[in-house]
Amino acid sequence: MFLDPDDYLELNACEECVRILNTEKESDFIYKRISGVINRGNFLQDQTFTIFEYCENIIIQNKNICYWNLCSKLIKTEIYLASFSFLEKEILNTRLIMAEDALIYFFIILNCGKITTSAKNIYYYCENDNSSVGTNDIVKIEKNLQDEKMVIGILLEFLNHHKKNIELYLYVFLKIMIGKLIVYKLHREIKLYRLKYNYMIYIMKKIKNKFIIKYFLLKRFLMEKYFKNKFN
Repeated sequence: MFLDPDDYLELNACEECVRILNTEKESDFIYKRISGVINRGNFLQDQTFTIFEYCENIIIQNKNICYWNLCSKLIKTEIYLASFSFLEKEILNTRLIMAEDALIYFFIILNCGKITTSAKNIYYYCENDNSSVGTNDIVKIEKNLQDEKMVIGILLEFLNHHKKNIELYLYVFLKIMIGKLIVYKLHREIKLYRLKYNYMIYIMKKIKNKFIIKYFLLKRFLMEKYFKNKFN
């Protein structure tokens, strides 16, 4: 289980995780609710899903959350190692600050059979104004954008090369996820231009990116609608 340095766990977190692991022995991945300054995963209930049911549940909920964050998630060691094996060559000697969770989550989902979700709050998330996400440091933002570009490129390349070997529902789910990553990157580019360039250049970039964002949001809406109609 991953724990960010700014966050904290309930005192009985380990016992609660062991209880779930003993109950749901076939689960490869456990997703627990997060609370604190920001509430995440409030739609989670005590359920166990097949990978299809999990993807369906995430899409139906249509929550604007980064469900790929690894914090609050328990992953079987063999699943994590199998997922990481896909990336050894791509990220060798690379220190990712941004989108690293999405990168490994992508391959975890591809390797999972069953996923358990829990409504119990054991993980508390705390905002950090100096975090990579909230920073106003131009150099750090540029590094974040480089990381996002790299991660998006790796995921798109893998998906395109293995499309025939991936179930259609899973392909659509992962394509939606990549689209969300692209939208986050476009918003971050706007922030960079606001901090780095003069007003006119910033406004031009903002208009351009907002237009592209609308395109990707529409594309995501259509893919989600396709998923619901195709598989429900």
